[in-house]
This record gives sequence, structure tokens and C-alpha cells, in this order.
Amino acid sequence: MTCGLLQADIKVLAGYDINEDCRYAYEVNNKVPFYNIDLMKVENDYLEKHFNGLGKEDKTYIHFSPPCQPYSTMTKKDSRLQHHPKYNIADKLFDIVLEIKPDFISIEEVVKVMKLDMFQARVDELREYYHIDQKVINIADYGAPQNRKRYFLIGKKKLPNVELFGMEFPR
Repeated sequence: MTCGLLQADIKVLAGYDINEDCRYAYEVNNKVPFYNIDLMKVENDYLEKHFNGLGKEDKTYIHFSPPCQPYSTMTKKDSRLQHHPKYNIADKLFDIVLEIKPDFISIEEVVKVMKLDMFQARVDELREYYHIDQKVINIADYGAPQNRKRYFLIGKKKLPNVELFGMEFPR
């Protein structure tokens, strides 16, 4: 995701992951600071500090890809989802977005999340503040070297007395 944002001439301020092993590849390939943190253990406004110093005209954006293991087709029974150690990270990421309320958001996840009431309830919370488009796409159609379907959500913050025109996935 970072590489695509940079190719689109969007300034990326930071990348976050719980896995320190991601640091080298992320920083070398993207020339962007990497923070090895467990987002489950930080305050919801932790990421906001990276937005400090931006001008009024600068737009803020948060993308998140929660770990897919709890929602993967490899997880045999839905009843086990809530006991997966990574299950609550998606909730935490929604909380962070709702605390900071960046101008733009995106989420990438396995397709199964579209069928989960818990996940869609959190998307409905976002709708209070964001114009939302969500879709299942084959990422190979967008140049990724993988042939698999993924769930994507994009959102643009609602502004008072302003209607949204044209924010949707390319067809």
C-alpha cells in the first residue's frame, strides 16, 4: 500500500507493525519511518502525533490492514473467531480512526469480513463521519502480483453542507 501511495505522489508519514522483521524491507523500499509498536497497547490518539506540523491544506489519511487470521477461510468455525489472539485488533483500529478522524481512510482485509455483523457494525459507525464505498476486488486487476480477492473500503470525511461527488472505486 505504501509503495502505491508514494507512486501516486502522496506523502506517507509512517508505517506501523508489531513485527520488527518488517522494518528493513519497509524502510529500504519506501524511505519512510517504520514504528515497531503494538497498537493494542497505545492510546487511540497515538498516531495523531505524526499529523502534527501539517498545514491546514494538508489532508490526513489512515490505511489499515488488520491481521486476516481471525477472519480467514482457514479459521474453521466462526465461534472460534472471538478467541483468536488477533481478533480485537480490527476493533482497536476502528477506535483509532474514530478518535483521530483523518480526512481519508481505507481498509483492506479478507472477503469474509463483509459477512461479519461485528465488522459491518463498525463500518456503520464510520458512516456517521465518512462517505463510504466498499467492494470486493481481485487485486491482480490493479497490478498486484497475486490473483486473489480482497475486501476494500475507502472513505472520505463528510464536510458540512458538502456533497461527495465521484469518490468510488474505478470500475
